[in-house]
Amino acid sequence: MKKSEVTFLISIQNKMDCLNNTFSSIRGQIMKQGFNLCIVDDRSTESSLPIIKNYFNDDDYIYKKIDLLGKFKRGHGFELGYRNFLDIIPKETKVVILQSCDIIMGDNKLLDRLVSALKDAGGNGEYKSAISVPKTLNNYQVSKDLYKSKNLYNSLVAPKDLSLWGHNQSTSYPFLSAMLVSDFVKTLDARLWGSDGICDVIVRDTLKRFKVPTIVVDGVAVHQRHASAMHECTSISSANNNINRCTHPCKPRRNAIAKGSKFPIYRGTYNLKARKWVK
Repeated sequence: MKKSEVTFLISIQNKMDCLNNTFSSIRGQIMKQGFNLCIVDDRSTESSLPIIKNYFNDDDYIYKKIDLLGKFKRGHGFELGYRNFLDIIPKETKVVILQSCDIIMGDNKLLDRLVSALKDAGGNGEYKSAISVPKTLNNYQVSKDLYKSKNLYNSLVAPKDLSLWGHNQSTSYPFLSAMLVSDFVKTLDARLWGSDGICDVIVRDTLKRFKVPTIVVDGVAVHQRHASAMHECTSISSANNNINRCTHPCKPRRNAIAKGSKFPIYRGTYNLKARKWVK
């Protein structure tokens, strides 16, 4: 792999229609020192590897496939996914980029600005303990063939039709963010809510507890709107016999569990114009 201080951490579970656009936007990033990719595929029903190979050479990335586990045929699940990166992050890494597999960067220098923000704030050539995020995170319907455009970034035009927009997204949720690898590891090791699990919400709230500041960087990222499903969290449900005993409030899932709802809960696609989920 490259001797880069910057490494993407990308977790995949299906969403194959999003991957070409996402990886095309990553490959197009202009950054002098380059970057590495660590990709964990957690029990996707189709292989994501052929798509990855369309954009990157074999020595550009580390790929880890999580197979179905145990009698219930579960993978590690979203709430344990981040731990799968710990043994594959290159030793040269100083900054990790948490990148959701359905997020498109809005221009070809957004990555450089996210990383530079940490170094500029640190001074003396050192990275600051902080999390940098783009100023705007949009959520709308994107053609799955956007990657075929001559210029993906110029073709990424926000639709005027509100029915093509999903619910509002917040950049405080780490869909796309840069942070020190030491802060990432510290977040996983903290187990502040008594759970071995570490989901996006716990990453966000742990960083807040540690008073890691947020740096907002000029730029736009786009979440590719898609049908949504609420998956079971084995850290708080009976499926894992509550072995992790996570005490994080996580109201949506706790309310669903209290009602006896069966996971996954398919909500459909959010329509901003109608202000409701449409199945």
